[in-house]
Amino acid sequence: MTKLGIIEGFYGRYYSFDERVMLLNFLQKYNYDFYIYAPKNDRNLRRDYLQKHEDKTSDLLIKTSDIANSLNISFGMGISPINLTNEYEEKKDLFLERVLYLVKTYKLKILALLFDDVILDKDDLAKRQNQIIKDVEKILPKNIERFIVCPTYYTDDSILDKIFGTRPLSYYEDFAHDLDKKTEIFWTGSKVLSSDIKEEDIKRAKNFFNKNIVLWDNYPVNDGKNISNFLNIDKFIGRENLQDVLTAHAINPMLEPMLSTLPMLTLPLIYKNLSLDEIDRAYKEYAKEIFGKSFEDIFKYKDLLTKKGLNNLTSEDKNLLLDIVNKDIYLKANQEVKDFLENKYLFDPNCLTD
Repeated sequence: MTKLGIIEGFYGRYYSFDERVMLLNFLQKYNYDFYIYAPKNDRNLRRDYLQKHEDKTSDLLIKTSDIANSLNISFGMGISPINLTNEYEEKKDLFLERVLYLVKTYKLKILALLFDDVILDKDDLAKRQNQIIKDVEKILPKNIERFIVCPTYYTDDSILDKIFGTRPLSYYEDFAHDLDKKTEIFWTGSKVLSSDIKEEDIKRAKNFFNKNIVLWDNYPVNDGKNISNFLNIDKFIGRENLQDVLTAHAINPMLEPMLSTLPMLTLPLIYKNLSLDEIDRAYKEYAKEIFGKSFEDIFKYKDLLTKKGLNNLTSEDKNLLLDIVNKDIYLKANQEVKDFLENKYLFDPNCLTD
């Protein structure tokens, strides 16, 4: 059975503690199984991966983990050790000690080791990543339910070759060589931002790695320079017949957590094989709940947010939408739309500096 969850894996602003608690309660209510904390802006999981979080941040993460466990949601964390492949021999012991610290301190059920966003500097990159993975496998305690690794080339989309360098022919084979049978691989589908993910996309990835695949679904995420201009609140589409080819399916949500729950509501319904009409009815009922009095007009002008986008909105468009959400501004979904219109989620290029 494919487990469903979310991975907080985007660039940009952090979710607050209250927002994560809201999401955990949503996950528990709507048949999700896990939450992985891995925001790109958390330097203590990326550039400064050997350094501990500040006490306040650490305390809130412990509370988040405790709440997740109380709701029977598996709490996980993703670490992206920038430059580790170039200095592994020097930092091996410190890195493995750091991994064990994270697992123990935050009572992790899931650990993700992420090698995305790594420039290909040597042809043996995959072999060096493979060795790091194997060393982590050896030290993981038995209470870890899932160990998921993300390769540098996490889709066969050629855009990654343009950004990080042409992938070596043996990259996938070397990356996954002789890994523990329980270790899983993240994959985003045929594209980094896949509008649909099909059964053959996952089967192709399984053939690359000869491993179980966890889908990192980059819908509805909106953290990039262009996609940050849109609110991706439409239903999930496609993604059918994946039950037998995926072990887990992780959604990367938007910067707006409450608005993210609107498309998130529909994914479990696809896995339940509900009809399009049944999914649409459930989607609209939930939208009425989170938008209140603003619902009908939000949906009437939804294309302004989902297709036209913030950069192309006229002042008249913005005023129209602001008037709509102000009908029930105390509801968080409406407040998030207002904040979006007022550029409070504006893309900051500095967020890409690790």
